[in-house]
Amino acid sequence: MGDKHTKSFLLGAVIGGVLGGVSALLFAPKSGEKLRKDIKKKYSEASDKAHELVSEMTEHAQELVEKAKEIAEDTKETAQSLIKEFRKR
Repeated sequence: MGDKHTKSFLLGAVIGGVLGGVSALLFAPKSGEKLRKDIKKKYSEASDKAHELVSEMTEHAQELVEKAKEIAEDTKETAQSLIKEFRKR
């Protein structure tokens, strides 16, 4: 549950940063060409950061899946062992 809140927070932070950056660029007194370059640069930076966050989240999710598989296998082995033990009695 905490991971969902973390993802939401990070997504909100990235979106807020992009919107804040674009707003600052739009209200700054610059030429159209300079403004377009700045917006493109900020978009590129935000896009790179978003891709990095997605990559980190994907890696983290894969680690959690592997851990869950290990726990499930351990639980299965324990259950089978208990069933065998119970049947012997």
